[in-house]
Amino acid sequence: MKQDIWSPDGVRNHLRNVLNENQRAFITDRAQVERKRQLRTWTHTAVQVYSDADERGRTQSVVPAISGTAGPMTRNWLSVAVAASLVLTGLVACSRSETESTSAAKAATVASDGVHIDFGRVQVSADASVAPIGTKVAVGSESAATPLDTTLFRPFAPAIDIQLGDGGVQPRSSLRLSFNLDRTAVETQISQGNTPVVLSRSAQGDIDVLPTTWDSGAAELRAASPHSSGFWPGWLDAKAITQSIADGVAAALNLRFPKPDCVGAPAELNGVAISASPVDRDVAWPCVAAHDGRLEVALQSNSAWVWLGKTVPAAQSYEVHGRDLAGSIAAGVFYESRGGKTDNTSVLVPGDTTRIPFVPENPPTRGEVQIDAGLSLVSVVLSEIDVAAKLLHLDLGLYRELSEHIDKLSCLSHAAEDLNQLSGNDFAVRAGALGRGMIDCVGAIGGVAGGVFLGVVAGIISALFISLGGIWNTLTGENEAFFSIAVTRLDVATERGYMRITLGMTAKDVLAVLSPPVRDATSYGHCRVISKMPDAPYNFAVWIDTTKGIVTGIGTPLGTKTDRGVGDGSTPAQILAAYAADHTIEQGAVGGQGMSAIIVKPKQTTDQTHFICFPIKEDGNAGPPSIGRRYAEEGC
Repeated sequence: MKQDIWSPDGVRNHLRNVLNENQRAFITDRAQVERKRQLRTWTHTAVQVYSDADERGRTQSVVPAISGTAGPMTRNWLSVAVAASLVLTGLVACSRSETESTSAAKAATVASDGVHIDFGRVQVSADASVAPIGTKVAVGSESAATPLDTTLFRPFAPAIDIQLGDGGVQPRSSLRLSFNLDRTAVETQISQGNTPVVLSRSAQGDIDVLPTTWDSGAAELRAASPHSSGFWPGWLDAKAITQSIADGVAAALNLRFPKPDCVGAPAELNGVAISASPVDRDVAWPCVAAHDGRLEVALQSNSAWVWLGKTVPAAQSYEVHGRDLAGSIAAGVFYESRGGKTDNTSVLVPGDTTRIPFVPENPPTRGEVQIDAGLSLVSVVLSEIDVAAKLLHLDLGLYRELSEHIDKLSCLSHAAEDLNQLSGNDFAVRAGALGRGMIDCVGAIGGVAGGVFLGVVAGIISALFISLGGIWNTLTGENEAFFSIAVTRLDVATERGYMRITLGMTAKDVLAVLSPPVRDATSYGHCRVISKMPDAPYNFAVWIDTTKGIVTGIGTPLGTKTDRGVGDGSTPAQILAAYAADHTIEQGAVGGQGMSAIIVKPKQTTDQTHFICFPIKEDGNAGPPSIGRRYAEEGC
């Protein structure tokens, strides 16, 4: 069917098509989107302190520089984390800072030996190449609020603002900044795993993180900036940042999706009707449909986990659809992990739909879905990346990278499989490393901005995966769900009905099913008989007990067989062979008015009205079966 979309060319084309849709169609609840947005605004960041001691052992590097191209994530992810955190709230409204300095601005001009300005406890300097000789450099207080949420970023000292010329000149070489800070305050934060940083924000609102070192001996936080702007010395709260992303993922793992209107509705094709039972615990919504000469069961996810589905017996083929980027990637990882051979298994990603088509001649009888926990975590993280990237208006180029480098899908599939091998005890020990490995599979994408963003995810992914250990353990005993598929030929009789008429229907329901003309008559005083072929020797007639208001019997026309292949023209021996194993059987003069007949009732039912009566004709063979009513009975 469409499994070939996960060939190399198919993956490229499919992911491009998905991206062009430019929407997360599976989230339909707007309030839910807003809750996710609020939870994620300050997620995806990480902190770690790197040491780079000089020959005196005094200077500690706390934020490595971000180069023009993304380097190895294992070295650059701190600066990546900081920058992405800043971008997330870079457009906050301006207000007066609580730490604003009242010092008057100071200025100097660029000379042949450069420029140096002391502004309170801050020193600003630059080489002569920073601007043309004579250019004015001014340092003053920055009046805007800090560009980060105060629960995540806290200032060590008042912010400053640096301008060259009339404010429209940008430096040609770096500006050097040195903030003299309280040594104990800074080193307390470092010891607690928090990261001293200097933030900058341009007049256009762009947020940046600077190459930063902490000189313990001089108690100075030093940075170099390629542009003039506002600068904030402070620190990032690692615990608050980690908690924020954990809350966001927890929200994602609790997502549920609306029940479609099609759930519970049957479908028909070429005289065959199909229906599906609910899926255990409603982890998915089953719908049935008929089109293009085949029947299908469509399972729409109602879970935040990835499920693998199959039918018994196996359906003819499967179709996979991805309505958002993360879902398409999850499906791609699934197929790549199996080398394109799915063993009649379909993948159901969160909020999405998988379709299981089959021909009426070979219908499945039941279905089952099973959680792929490893692929689930990969899918959740990729979904979080997609959501956060959209909040940042950031194009990671993830679809291009994965569609052009199928080996990255293979790498992700190995990460998912490794996660699946973890037990509850192993998960807490090894999940973090596997989470980092999963992000490494994606690699450096999206240029510098992409490196920044993915570095954030790489930084918190270990702690995040470890925090999911409790959720992982709750999957025990809840990782499978089942549903049944009922396929019935409408032109065969069962203990419950014939065609689309069933015992217990009302007259109104019967008339809605039967197309005119019909004959509507009364018999035996309280029996209403609606007939399709009133003059036939064996009439298709629906018997309704007017005292109850429901169908109590159905007579079938010549040629009718039951769903077990016996009926009009069958021998008594054939009928007994078809029903003896699981039905109670009466035979002899058990028909209406003492007529010879065979009556079969399911052994597992307590409803005595559900039975089939096979009248035995003079030639010794059966006539058309009668349902819920003994043939020729005087009454309804």
